[in-house]
Amino acid sequence: MATRRWRQALRLLPLWLTLHAADLLAACLPPSPVRSRRMARWKPGLAILIPESGTPGILADTLAALRVAANAVSEPVRIHVLVNGAPRRDYHELMQTHSDVNWRFVGRALGFHGAVEAGMRELDEDWVYLLNSDMRLQPDALAQVLPLRDDGIFAIASRIKFQDRQRRAEETGLTGWSIHEQMPRPYDCEPDPLDGVVEHLYAGGGASLFRTTALRRALRNSRCYQPFYLEDVDWGVSAWRQGLRVVFCPSSLATHLHRATISRFAPDEVERVVRRNQCWLESRQALAGATPNAIVAHVCRQPASSQREMAALRPLPSLFASRVRAARTPHLPALAEGYVTIPAHLPGARRGQRPRLLWITPFALLPTIHRDAHRRMALMTSISAHFEVILLSDEGEHYPADSWRELSCCHAIRLIGGRPKEDPSIADPVLARFASHAHTGLRVAVAGALAHFRPDIVHVEHLAAAELVELRGEQPWTIAVQLAAMAASGNDAADHHQRALLSRYDSVIVDSGDDHDLLGSLRTQTIANAGSADR
Repeated sequence: MATRRWRQALRLLPLWLTLHAADLLAACLPPSPVRSRRMARWKPGLAILIPESGTPGILADTLAALRVAANAVSEPVRIHVLVNGAPRRDYHELMQTHSDVNWRFVGRALGFHGAVEAGMRELDEDWVYLLNSDMRLQPDALAQVLPLRDDGIFAIASRIKFQDRQRRAEETGLTGWSIHEQMPRPYDCEPDPLDGVVEHLYAGGGASLFRTTALRRALRNSRCYQPFYLEDVDWGVSAWRQGLRVVFCPSSLATHLHRATISRFAPDEVERVVRRNQCWLESRQALAGATPNAIVAHVCRQPASSQREMAALRPLPSLFASRVRAARTPHLPALAEGYVTIPAHLPGARRGQRPRLLWITPFALLPTIHRDAHRRMALMTSISAHFEVILLSDEGEHYPADSWRELSCCHAIRLIGGRPKEDPSIADPVLARFASHAHTGLRVAVAGALAHFRPDIVHVEHLAAAELVELRGEQPWTIAVQLAAMAASGNDAADHHQRALLSRYDSVIVDSGDDHDLLGSLRTQTIANAGSADR
């Protein structure tokens, strides 16, 4: 066992050194705020690129639907099919039926990433729509996305629906991410048809429009994700950090046959690649804030084949550059502006029928192990019958990957992380706690949510986050506090600071008569400390 651990350590030493070197360099450089960027003007014309491998029957229906969608577009459309790992003879009939398609054949299987990169080499158009061979575009799908093109946009995602309508909508085209076990977990959200076009984290490579030049650069820097999965997440995150935008167009529809394009891979192999690529994503983009030691420890728990692949030297220069950039621009505009959310609507409830409540908590609500967390969840669920609740929570790394199921009472959810340790230069521990819990990342997220959602009321959980009231606008702000540790004398600086902050709230919610009496003249409301909000 000891010999095995030494072999793992030596094998992964270059990866560990690269991660450490990137973090050290980033710590020495000033922050690099994201600034909006605009690329060169583009000319009309559209390329469609379909990576294909051994599914000619499925491809036939895809091309038939694509013909109809392309005919609804007034500018030139050129279709490219890159067949890899499948014999040319299997496509003879399709080539005759679609003789104007640009067909290319590569004998070996390239995987999704390799096929896209190879297919992009002959494209002249400024925009390319990546289309999986198991996607069926609706007749106006292309006509809906093309008007959204802009010099500042990297990608536009279409909305995805499954052909099997009984299947859970695990892929929709509207994307976000959460943190689980110090690894990023991208997910797809169920779109709100009333939202229209919104900005989000990344555009999936199966049914999205991309700016050609920017995608070519992204492909060169993401070869470590081969053969498939999560490379498109890296593209989107990198684009955001470079000042480009990624948007979602719900009126552009595509129907998907689940994982048909990778059906030749065993399910165990698919899951292995997904777990490995989560490690690559965190190594490159630092979404979960994992340290180099934590990342390497996670890699050591992967199968031997994944460890060998992550020990390769070729991806390290790109990894180094990406991680340095990530450390200097830690707050993604997509997240800071509140766009990456999980719409999880109550049955029958529609936007606009209820006032909006922004619920901010510095501590994780899930899992509801502690009594207080259980009570807060019950209270929020009760309130959601009367308010459209937007949950903004710190400690996002503690939430289970499927938290959105238990948080279905919310209209939208935003999980963040990265709370710093308490500053030792602040002598008073209470003031140090306040500064730590109302940290810059949480303030940026709150400001973004206020601007994007324009809530009618803001509610803050816990006294430790009271300094967030400094961001308040014209809407009412409330705070729920437990004051057992608060000094009653009112003489020390910490006590004075706390009372000054609480006085800026329109209402202070406490859970006991003792706390009510302690606050004295402040505007207070008592909700009994019970497991249910109905009591």
